[in-house]
Amino acid sequence: MIDPNKPNQTNEPDTGKSELSPNEARQSERGRGLIYVLGGGLVLALVVWAVMELFAPKGASPDVETVTEDAEQVAPATDQ
Repeated sequence: MIDPNKPNQTNEPDTGKSELSPNEARQSERGRGLIYVLGGGLVLALVVWAVMELFAPKGASPDVETVTEDAEQVAPATDQ
């Protein structure tokens, strides 16, 4: 029976290897690659936002009445 309190109990033969150190277990070298990618994405997002602020059409003024296609054409009132 396998004791759950003892780690690494399997039916495989013991190869004599010890556990890996954190440096040996790391899949890549330590570096700043992830920081560069995240920073570049943030800069790109800010550039796109700035371009949209400059070139996107502004909202309509609340003083201006808009005409829709469903609006009825009403003749102007005449003084009699």
